[in-house]
Amino acid sequence: MRLSELLDEVRADAPPPRYDVADVVRAGKRLRRRRRAGWVLAAGTAVAVVIAAPFLVSAPQRTIQQAGPLPSPSATSKPTPEVNYLLSAYTTGKLQVGDPMRWTLAGETAPVDKEDGAGDAPEGEITLYHRGVDPRSTLDGAKITPTAPVRGRPAYQVDADGSPMFLWEYADDAMALVASRANGPGKSALTPKELRQVADAFKLGTPEPVRIGFGADYVPEGYQLVEITSASALFIPTADAVARRGKPDSPASRPLATISLRISPAGAQHGRPRDGVLCPEDTKGGNTGLNTYCYAFLGTLRVEEARSRNAVDTVELGRMIKSGKYVPPSDPASWMPVTQAFPASALIGAE
Repeated sequence: MRLSELLDEVRADAPPPRYDVADVVRAGKRLRRRRRAGWVLAAGTAVAVVIAAPFLVSAPQRTIQQAGPLPSPSATSKPTPEVNYLLSAYTTGKLQVGDPMRWTLAGETAPVDKEDGAGDAPEGEITLYHRGVDPRSTLDGAKITPTAPVRGRPAYQVDADGSPMFLWEYADDAMALVASRANGPGKSALTPKELRQVADAFKLGTPEPVRIGFGADYVPEGYQLVEITSASALFIPTADAVARRGKPDSPASRPLATISLRISPAGAQHGRPRDGVLCPEDTKGGNTGLNTYCYAFLGTLRVEEARSRNAVDTVELGRMIKSGKYVPPSDPASWMPVTQAFPASALIGAE
C-alpha cells in the first residue's frame, strides 16, 4: 500500500473527536496489519476472517461488567442470536484485544495484538460464541485438557496438532475460544500462557447493536443474513440459516448457494467511475445463470459489489445494488444498526 493510500484510509478510519493523535496512529497501524493479515488458524475452528474498510463499523464505548449467567435456551428450541456485540476492547499486559470485527450466527470475533508482535497481522483472535454453541465439535483430533477454572467456570487447554488454544465457559451455556496465529511450522504467535492471560482478563460488555455503514433495502426472497463484517455481508437460503443455528462455524456450514454484498476499494478492474449498476460479462467464470456479479460506484474511491454463487441472476443482484445504502465515514452519527441496514425478511428469526 502506498503512503498516500494509507493516509487516505486512516483519515477514513478517523475515530470520533474523543480520541487523540496517538489513537489515529494506532488506527493506521491496525489497518496495515489487518490488510496484510494472513491467517493460519489451527484445526477446524474455520474462522474465516474478512477484514476490510474498518471505518464502516462503529465501536461505541461500552459499559464493562463482570461476566454473569445468561438465560439457558429451552431443550426443544434453538436460540436466535441478536445482532449485537458483547465483546469490548481491553488490554492485559502486552496484549490488546480489539473491538469485534465479525459477527456470525455462531458468535463474534475480535483480534488479539501483541505490543512487541510481528506487526504484519494480529497475533491471535478471540471468538465469543453465542449461548448454546459448543465449538468443541469443530476440534476433532485436538487434545482438550481440563485446566484451572476461569472465574470458577470450566476451562480447557487445547492442543490442535501443536497449535495451542484456550477454551472456557464465560457464562452459563456460553463458551469462548482464544486461538493463536501460526508463526511457521510448529510455531505460534501466542504462547499457552498468553492465551490464558486473555481469558483471565476477559469481562463481558453490555450488548451493543452491530452498526455498519452500508446495507440494502432489498434482499432476494428466501435469503437471510448469517455473517457480517465491517465491509461485507453474507446471505444464505433460509432453510440453511435455520439449520445453522446453534452450531459453530465450519466449512461444512456454508451451503452451495450464497449471496454476498461487499464494500471494496475501486480498482482498475472496475474501470472509470460511472453511474448505474454494472454486471460485466468478462468476470471470472462468466456472468451467466446463477453465478453472477454486479457492482456500482460509491463516488470515485469505493464500489459496492454483489456476488451470487448458485443463487440468483443479475436482475436480482442489480435490484439489490440499486437498493443499496452507504454512509460515508465522515458521518458516523448516521451509521446503521444491522437490523436497520437490511429488510426484516432477511434477518434471522423472520421465517
